[in-house]
Amino acid sequence: MRGLPLNGGRGFLVFRKMSEFRISGRPTSGLGWASKTVPRQLPLLLQHLPELESCYPATINLRLEKNLRIEQPDVVTPGIDWSEGWIERLPPETFRLTRIEFEIVGKHPRQTGWIYEASFSPHRGNAWFVEFLAPFTQHTATDVFILYFQKEARREELVYLS
Repeated sequence: MRGLPLNGGRGFLVFRKMSEFRISGRPTSGLGWASKTVPRQLPLLLQHLPELESCYPATINLRLEKNLRIEQPDVVTPGIDWSEGWIERLPPETFRLTRIEFEIVGKHPRQTGWIYEASFSPHRGNAWFVEFLAPFTQHTATDVFILYFQKEARREELVYLS
């Protein structure tokens, strides 16, 4: 195990290799933009990842129990020009998509989803927040989600020392 000093030496980022990684989180509100942008983006994303066809055109947002950074997503798109006719014309945007399985504890068994990282997202860089695409799933703010990574992953934990 190795660590990286953070927060003025009061904390360490700890790395662990795992064969199946799981992390839990609870639904949280985003800014509401994905419900407007994903329907425009999804048909273009399908050209790069046809498996997204079963996904509902909005994201599920989770506040994670632990810090998560994905260094090697399964798919990184080239710049996609999705904003023509949008409120503001944006340059082409890249998307990082990582296959997961997820369950809602006590409600839904495992099913496939895709962590969605848009290069212009205001949530990008927030390691405690994740957006993902999935088939339509009824859930409440009190539900607990568990995300499973089926490939070797590196887990990063933020550990604070008092």
